Amino acid sequence: MKSDDLPVAFQQIPADSNQADSRVYVAGTDEAREAVMDAQIPQTAAVSKGRVEIEVTYDGDPRFESIKGSDLEYAENTAMTVLKSGKQYYLVEDAVWYVGPTPTGPWDVAESRPDAVDSIPSESPVYNVKYVYIYETTPEVVYVGYTPGYTGSYVYHTTIVYGTGWYYSPWVSPYYYYPRQATWGFHISYNPWTGWGFGLSWGWGTFPYRVPLRWLLASTSSLAPPALWTLGCRWLPTATGPLWQQQYQYQQYQYQQPQGFGAG
Repeated sequence: MKSDDLPVAFQQIPADSNQADSRVYVAGTDEAREAVMDAQIPQTAAVSKGRVEIEVTYDGDPRFESIKGSDLEYAENTAMTVLKSGKQYYLVEDAVWYVGPTPTGPWDVAESRPDAVDSIPSESPVYNVKYVYIYETTPEVVYVGYTPGYTGSYVYHTTIVYGTGWYYSPWVSPYYYYPRQATWGFHISYNPWTGWGFGLSWGWGTFPYRVPLRWLLASTSSLAPPALWTLGCRWLPTATGPLWQQQYQYQQYQYQQPQGFGAG
């Protein structure tokens, strides 16, 4: 159901109520309009031209699968995003395009991306690379950027949604497991301060156990999507609230801002 078709009463949910977070999904609210604008603002950077040291490993020999509706192929037996276009190979890593002569490189910062990227359908597990762009080149740098579609946030009519709703099959072998992005489930929620949040829960009787997991999509801290997350454990024997709670934070990496970085 499109959020535009919701009853007007949904727009009247008080901003200070327990259901206030749902206003971001209701067409016509200030929260929805701001989220749509945020989803279209690119994060940009100037990346130095030339060779880079990136190791791409595969489970055995590289295996490529055709992308429906295009002449592109993607590597299915690696944890990284590698595309094949004609005789060239492209790697998308941390929101930057690279190009090389073989599936393992060597890799140079790309000055353009294949035109067929624009036709990658949403059912493809590499759909999100459509939202990684190359804007301009100079003799020294390539201006690149991405919009939140790269991290799974999309505009749907007049609001935003997380994920495409498609299930992307992982690569599974006796030796390796390479999961794809999960685009539905996991108690997904959004707010304008911390971005998209995720959670898991299970339980029995009146004793549910919940683990909220939040992935913060920072807008100005780095070119690549940050890996800052929090984990909280709550034991809830009743519906009134937790008896105990344990939380901690872990910041996996933090990039330095490249020269020329800024929203554009």
